[in-house]
Amino acid sequence: SKENVSDYYNMADIFISASRKETFCNAVAEAVYMEKEAGRITALTIAIGSAGPTALRAFHTEELLRTWKRPDSEEKWQSLHEEIAIALSEDISPIDDIRATGSYRKTVADNLVLQLVRELWEACEK
Repeated sequence: SKENVSDYYNMADIFISASRKETFCNAVAEAVYMEKEAGRITALTIAIGSAGPTALRAFHTEELLRTWKRPDSEEKWQSLHEEIAIALSEDISPIDDIRATGSYRKTVADNLVLQLVRELWEACEK
């Protein structure tokens, strides 16, 4: 499921990845809050659930993203994705359980952070 919330000054995006339709147990849940000015992120919060013993903030990933301007090519988006994967490795410690493997959760978390940040950056441009 996905929900977008926005107002004039900021944008937030929430995404929950469920590994099975018949259960409400999610493999990974993420929420991203962003404020930006002049193409740069001025405020950013990334919260991730099901990627450690408790829900957590992705502080290393937030710090990384604050140093980037919005990528202007697919190659730069790919570079950002690779850097997100490295930073997120410092932020989360997903485990294997009945819902998903730790490796799967890590991959989903990497992809979701990039997807949500990209959507917010692009929505802020409109």
